[in-house]
Amino acid sequence: MTTACYTTYQQYLNGIQYPTEPYQPTSPTLGPTSKHGVYYCLYLQCNGQGFSRYADLQRHTAVIHNPETLERIDCDYPGCLRRGNLGFSRKDKMIDHKREVHKVAIPKRVLTRK
Repeated sequence: MTTACYTTYQQYLNGIQYPTEPYQPTSPTLGPTSKHGVYYCLYLQCNGQGFSRYADLQRHTAVIHNPETLERIDCDYPGCLRRGNLGFSRKDKMIDHKREVHKVAIPKRVLTRK
């Protein structure tokens, strides 16, 4: 059995382990339900939400469960109120906001295969 905050969803359901407060695991446990592995969030309000990448679980934990630890990104559009505590936790979401709300023409990245 692991002592990390993140473990398999089945262990979570069985009540073997669940977190009382957030902390960073040294090595997360992969769930048995996926060929490539799944990383589960064990906060009760997430109902065992799974992520295919550990980086996605880390981002989820920071944004959803520990937002006060994040540096906020301000929208620099003139007159926009999305600044300070109302700013964005992720740069990509701020860019999406500028495209959708302010209709700023920001080109999307083009992925090229080598």
